[in-house]
Amino acid sequence: MKRHTKTLSVLLAVILCFSFIIPAFSVFADKREVIRVGFPIFERLTQIDENGKYSGYTYEYLQEIAQYTGWEYEFVKLDGDENDVLSKMYEMLKNGELDIMGSTNYSLELDNDYDFPNMSYGAVNYTLEALEDNTFMNDLNYHKSDNLRIAVLEKAKTSQAALADFCNENNFNYTLIYCKNEDELKKTLDEKKADVMLYNDISLIKGTRIVSKFKPKPFYFATTNGNTDVVSKLNSAMKMINSGSPYFTEALHQKYFSKKSNLLTFTENEQAFIKKSKVLTVAVPKSRYPLEKIDLDGSASGISIDVLDIISEKTGIKFQYKPIDSLEEIHNALKNRTVDLAVGVTYDYNDSQNYNFSMTNSYISTQISMISKEKINPYELENKRLALPFGVNYDGIDGENAIRFNSNLECVNAIKSGKADYTYGNNYSMEYYSQTEKLSHLTLVPQTSHIYNYCIGISRPVDPILISVLNKTIDSISKDEIETIIYKNSIHKNEKISIEDFIRSHPIEVVFILLSFGLLLVAFLVYFAWSQKHARMKLQIENERFNLLCDLSLEYLFEYDYKKDVLTLTEKTVEAFGGKLITEKYLENVLKSSHSKDDWARNIQKSLDKDKSIITERQVEIKTGELIWMRIAIAVITDESGNKKYLVGKITNIQSEKEEKDELLKQSKTDSLTKLCNVTTTREQTEKQLLENVDIIKGSIFILDIDFFKKVNDNYGHYIGDKILQDVSTVLRNVFTMQDIIGRIGGDEFIVFSQVVKNEKDIKEKINLINEQVFKMDSRWPTSITLSIGIAIAKKGATYDSLYKSADLALYKVKENGRNGFLIAKAKSDNK
Repeated sequence: MKRHTKTLSVLLAVILCFSFIIPAFSVFADKREVIRVGFPIFERLTQIDENGKYSGYTYEYLQEIAQYTGWEYEFVKLDGDENDVLSKMYEMLKNGELDIMGSTNYSLELDNDYDFPNMSYGAVNYTLEALEDNTFMNDLNYHKSDNLRIAVLEKAKTSQAALADFCNENNFNYTLIYCKNEDELKKTLDEKKADVMLYNDISLIKGTRIVSKFKPKPFYFATTNGNTDVVSKLNSAMKMINSGSPYFTEALHQKYFSKKSNLLTFTENEQAFIKKSKVLTVAVPKSRYPLEKIDLDGSASGISIDVLDIISEKTGIKFQYKPIDSLEEIHNALKNRTVDLAVGVTYDYNDSQNYNFSMTNSYISTQISMISKEKINPYELENKRLALPFGVNYDGIDGENAIRFNSNLECVNAIKSGKADYTYGNNYSMEYYSQTEKLSHLTLVPQTSHIYNYCIGISRPVDPILISVLNKTIDSISKDEIETIIYKNSIHKNEKISIEDFIRSHPIEVVFILLSFGLLLVAFLVYFAWSQKHARMKLQIENERFNLLCDLSLEYLFEYDYKKDVLTLTEKTVEAFGGKLITEKYLENVLKSSHSKDDWARNIQKSLDKDKSIITERQVEIKTGELIWMRIAIAVITDESGNKKYLVGKITNIQSEKEEKDELLKQSKTDSLTKLCNVTTTREQTEKQLLENVDIIKGSIFILDIDFFKKVNDNYGHYIGDKILQDVSTVLRNVFTMQDIIGRIGGDEFIVFSQVVKNEKDIKEKINLINEQVFKMDSRWPTSITLSIGIAIAKKGATYDSLYKSADLALYKVKENGRNGFLIAKAKSDNK
């Protein structure tokens, strides 16, 4: 057997071989490390319900850390005033009576008493919040007021300072309305004494919504000073959490702190439009139930009609229905403006352009299904007659020679009467028709690759406010409401069947009943045989459909029969990995050979114990010799006695999924504007280089700050400011090497760690090169730019924090002395 055909065979052989062995393991007691956690009660952060169940942002994050560390937590609670409890717990942490406290803001003062991990586990943003029903105030116009009135807590000086910076940076005027507590904040909004209030996004007040967030402030876990084991494990676990789930903290923040509201609000212009709105004429397909249907008495029903009823209830807009036979006529009615709207229109830009109508957001999606005669193979349709409604075409389905009818129901009846062999339609209608008594002998096959969205079409020219009102209302309809509407309309309602219908549908049964009661047994046997044949045919079609779906996906299937020693592969699996469709005496012939490159397959089998399944991800060599990331899922099927009967498996190509995750990970480590390392990546890479050999000098750290950069933004705008930041980034890349770590750690603040720059001579050379290149770029900018630079040289035992503090202090002294210069400081070793 060729080399490239052996990869899968050896993999399966090893799995089968090991699956016969039941490994014996000694059972050891699991002694878990107990971590004492300070647990002050704060809503949404650390909370306990009336049943004693713990929850909250910090609690869930700690549980995620435990997945990597194996920690068991002892949550310590104290009674008393919030401030007293916090003070006692931080004292307990300082004395080593606690191991961890969450929700701690980092500061140099606290750094002397506690240790912190390298990264935060969340952040709190300051917010400006307006009343929920304040339709005028939004994130686009709140700052356009001549004098924005902002309610603030009078004791919250830190948040007021942050607000002042934010307002100055965005150039708008404001007036502070001082309040004593949170209740007074809300009351000031209710009484129209303030336009917005200053708050934060982790403490929620009912009846308000956020119009702006600014100045995020990270919070950390704090540990007892010198507790290096806990800090090290926190660093490792949090790094793996960020690497494996980059959006974990974002999802957790959304879960506990997001302000969700089902309130539907309209602007003043939208409200005025609704009041003046006339009754709108809506085109409705006559017969496309359960989507839409018009009865003989003119009443309309269906999913789309229920959606319109909700829109009418929420907005007050009235609708009148105009029944139309086909979708083609509906398109023409929109084009000719004989109707205002049409429901159940396919969300298709080509139709929108060809028939000159606009589309709302979709309110329902469905796949397409095929209905055919029972004896027709749905995958061999050559020379078969296709029936389609007028104006309906589907991607990938040739409808040029189709027999056209007004509706899906007429197409289905054409198949029943022999005028056509098969048709396509939306899955809701096709399933409904297939359930009726008179259509029970037709076959339904969903087409999973064809998904269509349905929306409301609007005749042009259209008032943009109408589209806005309809879209807002459609988006406000919850998923549960849509599912309820679908369920209500999709339930098949049995209709009364006349004797004439029964005789026409069951002539054989009626004849037998009339001839003789004694022939009842014969009729039963005939019916039973027919049912068995029908069931076999349905099963065959389902199997063919399943195989087709597998062929369309990136999945490869295999099965092994333990008793017969037979391995069976699908055609697609053989095409990808080589081998035969059916291999007899598999264990006897194939397991005789083995390859060292497939040792990883043996490791997979170690996890496959009796009656267990495994899922793993590996790089597998395919037939072309290429290594592709695959997800391998394997399960053993046993009989009632526990004897193994079958092994079934599925291999899924996840190469694109892996590549997408790698790209997201790369983006998470990079500053989006300058493409330099972000603050977290800078710290991690610098610490890694410092820890590679702590006994020798490792280089120098530079902290650079653009002088008076705020004035650049104020005078020339953020676009020019961003261009200058990008140019300075280019200068740093030119001056330093690919091995140096270059990052952006703030608005106009950069950091560089270079292992090769180890003395003052090297430092001055780099400073001269930086200034020369900045001077050369001066003509590109509307104003001259200078830099203030603080430098620290790494000595034995230096850490990132010690270097950063020394360089930052040197930078501060440069700014005190007038900026546009540099200063070299000596970094002390960390010996906590």
